[in-house]
Amino acid sequence: MISAMDILYLLGLLATAAFAASGILAAMGTRIDLFGAVVVAIVTALGGGLLRDTLTGRETLLVSPELYATPIIIGLLLQALTTQLVGLPPDLGYALGAATIVLIRMLATHCRWRMPEALIKANSDDSVAATIDKLARRVRRICDYFLMTDNTKPRASRAAVQAG
Repeated sequence: MISAMDILYLLGLLATAAFAASGILAAMGTRIDLFGAVVVAIVTALGGGLLRDTLTGRETLLVSPELYATPIIIGLLLQALTTQLVGLPPDLGYALGAATIVLIRMLATHCRWRMPEALIKANSDDSVAATIDKLARRVRRICDYFLMTDNTKPRASRAAVQAG
């Protein structure tokens, strides 16, 4: 018999797959390249679960040994590659990617596939807020570096160079 927890788990899987598909659909409609579209879709797919875990005080699935982000990444890459490179109709590609996410997550749960602990555990006892603060400081340093160099200045277009 199917329990309420099984139904909630399946609904969570379907919601993650739907958010991943909608994220890549929205990103592919812009001028973002394939890699950028996959990154936008990953953030969209993971964002809801992270918000839920943060608000309920649970440990987020991203720092647990359970496979969570990996199936999303695989499904999104398959979705993007089949629609962009193979030429599969977008609806079919999105359905294939979403089904891949759900299938891999279900297999991972059933077969108890886990991430290696070394990839998950940090070397410090910092809180999540402290870790995010460290990451934000590093990102700010990188942005400051680019602002101090010529790497962020817009490049002249070919037409402007040829006309000049």
